Amino acid sequence: MAKKVTFESYEYADVPQKFEAGTMPFAEIIAFESLIEFLERANMQKMFSYEQELLHYAEKQLNEIEGLYMMGSSADKEAVISFHIGENDVKLLEKYLNERHNIFVRAGDLSAQPLMKLLGVKGLVRVSFSFYNTKEEIDFLVKALKTYLRNK
Repeated sequence: MAKKVTFESYEYADVPQKFEAGTMPFAEIIAFESLIEFLERANMQKMFSYEQELLHYAEKQLNEIEGLYMMGSSADKEAVISFHIGENDVKLLEKYLNERHNIFVRAGDLSAQPLMKLLGVKGLVRVSFSFYNTKEEIDFLVKALKTYLRNK
């Protein structure tokens, strides 16, 4: 929806991107009852603990990659890691991970242009983990990132 965002102003994207957030999430609304039922049966604390375990593992593995710069730390946060790769284009990395390795991440300004400006980066890659992910998947991501950076 946004073309440019600053602390002072906001500029809309061109049509049709301007309206991308306008459709109601009908499928999600219908499925919400099933989600509530699932969450009532699930052990939320156990899932959260596992996600934190994955987060710490991923953070340790990613810290060892030369040329990858993580933002923030894993202390008391959701299982999400944001990083950049220096001057390299994070959108190209997003495309590489998706097309070559079936790894889906988000990259770019992440709808946070003022934050990117404040951090002094052109964009970030965001990877998130949930109870259905594994350490082996993190290892697969790390291997793909190392290959990408080695070939840059």
